[in-house]
Amino acid sequence: MFSGKFRLPRGTKQLDIKDLADEVMADLGLSRKASSLVGDVTRRGLSGGEKKRVNIGLEMMAQPSILFLDEPTSGLDSSSALLVMSSLKELVTRKGVTVCAVIHQPRKFIFDLFDSLVLLGDGGRMVYHGAIDEVEEYFKDLFYELPAGENIADWLIDISSGRVAPEKYVPRDDYKSCELSTGDGNKENNGENGSGNGTEQPTRTSILTSVVPSLLQNATTRATSALTTTRGASGNKEAEERNAAKLRREMLYEYWNTYFNDLLPSKKMRYEPPIPSELPRAVIKPSFLRQLVLQCQRLAFLFWRNRVIKLIESTLIITATTLVTLLLGRLDPILPYFQGSRVVNIPFDAMISGQNQVWESFFFDLFGGPYKGLVNTRNDYQFIGMVASILLAIMATRSLIGHRLEFYREAGSGYNVNAYFLAINLYTTVEHGIQVVLAAVLVVWLRHPMESTNIIYFWFFLVMWISVSWALLIPLLVPPQSVIMITTLFTAVCGVMFAGVFGFSIEDFYNNDVLAIIVAFFGSTRFFVESIAVSIYKCLPPQYGFTQSENAVDFPPDKNMFEVSGMGLNDPEISVQSCEGWFWYVWPAVLVGLTLRFIAFGAINTCHRSMQAKKPFWHKLRHDGSARLYIETLIFWLVLAGLMVATCWSILRKN
Repeated sequence: MFSGKFRLPRGTKQLDIKDLADEVMADLGLSRKASSLVGDVTRRGLSGGEKKRVNIGLEMMAQPSILFLDEPTSGLDSSSALLVMSSLKELVTRKGVTVCAVIHQPRKFIFDLFDSLVLLGDGGRMVYHGAIDEVEEYFKDLFYELPAGENIADWLIDISSGRVAPEKYVPRDDYKSCELSTGDGNKENNGENGSGNGTEQPTRTSILTSVVPSLLQNATTRATSALTTTRGASGNKEAEERNAAKLRREMLYEYWNTYFNDLLPSKKMRYEPPIPSELPRAVIKPSFLRQLVLQCQRLAFLFWRNRVIKLIESTLIITATTLVTLLLGRLDPILPYFQGSRVVNIPFDAMISGQNQVWESFFFDLFGGPYKGLVNTRNDYQFIGMVASILLAIMATRSLIGHRLEFYREAGSGYNVNAYFLAINLYTTVEHGIQVVLAAVLVVWLRHPMESTNIIYFWFFLVMWISVSWALLIPLLVPPQSVIMITTLFTAVCGVMFAGVFGFSIEDFYNNDVLAIIVAFFGSTRFFVESIAVSIYKCLPPQYGFTQSENAVDFPPDKNMFEVSGMGLNDPEISVQSCEGWFWYVWPAVLVGLTLRFIAFGAINTCHRSMQAKKPFWHKLRHDGSARLYIETLIFWLVLAGLMVATCWSILRKN
């Protein structure tokens, strides 16, 4: 049903799609499995042969005239392979579908199902092309004998590889005396075949008796010479066998070319390509929005099917962030850092002098306790954010690579790539957003924040937004075998270096614009750590040194502990007390994630196109590019440039 909704013409009724799906399942012998799961590595489902038939059925939903299959019986036992090929034969006889299949070592019953055979040797060179029921006679004329009880398919493969030698050959001096006769013993000439000129034309038998002996004798002479040379040089028996097999293959190639060139025109017509004609009109497939809705419906269905696994993943994120919060042990951001603080003695004259520089000399002594609390709070949220971002990145990466092969197959079948990618974006954002917000609920409950709890939920969601953005981009750029390891390593290393806790300090980011931009893109917890720490201490009253009241007297307005710690330096109102949270870096975080996803959108349309049965993008742009393609490419780069400019401006803005 799902394949039919995408592959059938736009406007096809739901009832018609269902009827076609029932018909295809009946043709492939899958009706009794209509309600069964296909299955995967984690759950048992259909058998191997049934899965093969399901794949064929997916293509049949497009109602094709020609069906190309690459090794449809590989990995199946003989019974399952016979069922698959019998189903294909039914499509040929009942539906008139032309089936072209590449197959290796079929059993005799499967071999007999085919109507025509193309037998290829090394390098794709032709050994035989013709009717199945004529192939044995063809090679008998070349003095190859099918052993009793031998599978004819295995015998043909041995012949084409050169491993089997002819039984005998007719000496060159004797072949002229061979009688030219047909299979029924009657003389055959061109006049009898209806040509009308009365001259004798070469027949299949005459060609065989005149060409085969000479080719065989020539091949034998070359083989004897090569074997003698090889034996004299090294005596290597394996090398002798390889040379002999090579020469036998050359004989087969030469004979087929001679046989084909000397065919009567009436028979050669079977091999001529058809008269060129216009391709049928492309099917008008469902619109982008319709395909987007269908992709979202499928992802929602898969979520429900895998709900137990999703529940385990959600539990893992929630448990991990909760354990980290508990292990840190500092659940109150203020009081622990005043315990044991020394008493600061400020001279009375300094207190009444009204000179700012006098206050500055005692500033850190007065507010050192709250400053220490700020630093430790920042470290706490660095660890919490790191754990959440790494787990989210891994799970989001699995969401994309889990359907990698399925996506490539569907893209090659004409599904809209952009609809698929947008659906994945929406799905991962909703799924992991719910997970991280649930984790934030327990963090809020354990830490008892003074500021609005909404800011905590908001920034946990935004750290998910950036982490998942990278998780959607990295799988498109690296090999699938190492994508999980690279994603985990990338998220961990960049999260440690670019959060302002280890390595670079937050003040370094404010002093270097280039570094600030790099860190904003690569550090998933960069804005998360600073924003939550500032939100907490911006809620404190002025006596803690972070904020000032509007009627403060004889106190430097730009002197506060945020300035000392190097946080919030671009915000001119950083010292204004507020418990609503600090939202200065909301737009930079949103734009960073949006830019990364837009880059991933470009990557999914340009990378791994060969696996989508498409030409490389630059080749298509250079050789097959239409005006529309050039315009779309230009629009993409203009939009990307606009996003980069807007993101960099939002990161560096100071008012």
